[in-house]
Formats: sequence, structure tokens, C-alpha cells
Amino acid sequence: MSAFVSKYQINSICEAFLQLSNEGLPEDIICQAVAANDWFTPFYIQRAFERIKGWHTQAEIYSFLEEYPIFLHNHSPLTVGVIGAGNIPFVAWHDILMILLSGNKAKVKLSRQDNILIPFIISRCAKIFPEILTQIEFTNDLSNIDFLIATGSDNTARQLAYRFRDIPKIIRKHRFSVGIWGGEVEDLQGISEDVLLYNGLGCRNISVLFVPDIKDTQQIKTVFSHYPQMLLSANYLQKLEYEKARLTMLNIPFIDAGSLLLLPKEIATPGEVGTLTLAQVERFPSFCKQYQTKIQCITGQNFAHGSTQFPKLGDFADDIDTFLALISLSNILNQSNQPG
Repeated sequence: MSAFVSKYQINSICEAFLQLSNEGLPEDIICQAVAANDWFTPFYIQRAFERIKGWHTQAEIYSFLEEYPIFLHNHSPLTVGVIGAGNIPFVAWHDILMILLSGNKAKVKLSRQDNILIPFIISRCAKIFPEILTQIEFTNDLSNIDFLIATGSDNTARQLAYRFRDIPKIIRKHRFSVGIWGGEVEDLQGISEDVLLYNGLGCRNISVLFVPDIKDTQQIKTVFSHYPQMLLSANYLQKLEYEKARLTMLNIPFIDAGSLLLLPKEIATPGEVGTLTLAQVERFPSFCKQYQTKIQCITGQNFAHGSTQFPKLGDFADDIDTFLALISLSNILNQSNQPG
């Protein structure tokens, strides 16, 4: 068990999430979050909360911490800067939780598109565990930090790498996920969730699906046609119409599957939001070789169909262990500060 985070802190955070789970997210908070981001829907906010609340049980957290080495004592907390994305509700929460569990402090710069939900969570935790307010600061000023965790576009990543070139950091760039479908109809419902949940905007959303035969699309089309469009945001539906018009104008063949456009391709490439590339499964090895640094998840291989948007506490983005990075840096600094 870590010497950095107390059982009191863990139990208090878990209690706050249990209470909130029993009560449900307040309607006014959901409305504010949707108003701040036109891509959010109440349904997707609720699904995102379901995704993260499973991390906040005592059994889950203690089991997670047992996988890590004993921390050194006399720990001086790091100040960790967090730059959050705004594509998925609560998307920066995992980084914040890792900072809390490692006994460090966070200076959090939230996206304007997701600046309602996480402050609300912190305020609820503070009712049970007031000390959390000394560990989390929401700010636009990320000066005087010891470590940076950031998520953004490839261009943003380059800018941040230069701006924070003198400190340790984890900077995540644009990624996408792919799926391998063996032809089993019962898997398609899960695949539709992997593609469309959160309007397809996340790095865990499938952009390319490898199939036995790109000419045999009827079953895929049928399942996606039944995905309820009322769950999708108005922005997504507008983007879908735009893609339909663009592909038609460019004379690029597509299959209208209602909730998205299917693009059978001989040479697989990641598609735009609102589209799903279909490629022959034989193309999978060469595709992975070409895009190996861009692929987040592979369903049908290292993730079950329908599971990509429900990562476990230990499923780290880009396979970079944020928690280990934090405690390793803490230990290095701790050792350097030891007398003699």
C-alpha cells in the first residue's frame, strides 16, 4: 500500500462516487455540460459517468495500487500540470485520479468544451474529503509545474513539447482504434457501440473495420441502420450530411447505413467522423505496420467487441503508464533530496 495516499482519501473518494451514483448526475449539471459542448448529449454524459464510476470502489483501487512498488517515505508532492481534451465527457478525470492516488497535486487546465463535469465531481468529493481542494487547482496558468500530462492534436502536441521542453511530460497525440470482425452477426452490435459511442470522437472509437469480404456489407449495414440517431448529437448528424455530400461530389463510393457511411476500400485508411472504412482482413498486418504509432485499441484482438469505451483503471491511454511515471519521478526526486 502506498505511503503517499491514505486509506481515508481513497475511502472518501469512493464514498463520494457511491453517493453520486445512487443519486444520479443532477439535470442542471448535465444541461450546463451540453451547453458548453454541442457534441455532448445527456445520454453520452451518463454513459461516460458509468465508465468512470467503476474505477471508484475500494476493491478496484486497492487492487490497482498493489501492482506498484512501495513508495519512498518523506514524499514532497509534485505539482503536475494537466491539459484536458474536450472530445469525451470526463476525459481528463483518469489523469487527475492518477495524480490523487500518487499523492501529488494537480494544476488542471480544462478544455472549454468540458469544464463543467470534473469541477462538479471535485466539489462533491470535497463534501466528504475537503482536503481534495488543496490537491486540485483549476487554472489556465501552468507555470511552475514538475510534470505535464497533456492530450491534444498532433499540432498541439508539437507546440506543447517545445513549450515544456525542460520538464518531464506525457503528451498524447491523435489516435484511433480498429476492429477485426470474423463474420459473427452477434458481434456487430458491440462493434456499432465501439464506432459510434460519443459520436465517434474518441481515440478508442473504431475508424477502420477489417472484415472477411468488403463486398458483403448487408449485415453490417443492417445493424448500423438500427443505431438510434436520437443518441447522436446534432453536430454529428450535420457532419454526416456533410460527408455524404462531399463523397458524392468527389464520386467516392459509399454505403449509407443510416447512422454512418460505410467506405469499402482496397487500401485501408482511417476515415472522417461519420464514416467507417471497411477493409479486407488480409490487409490488417500491413495496416498495423503503417499506423502502429496511431492505433489505440484493436477489438477482436486485445479488446472484446463493445468494450473499447469501458477501459479498466489500469488501461492507460497510448499504453503509457501515467501512475508509474509519477511515482518514478517522485522516487527520483526523493532520493536526490535524501541527506548524505
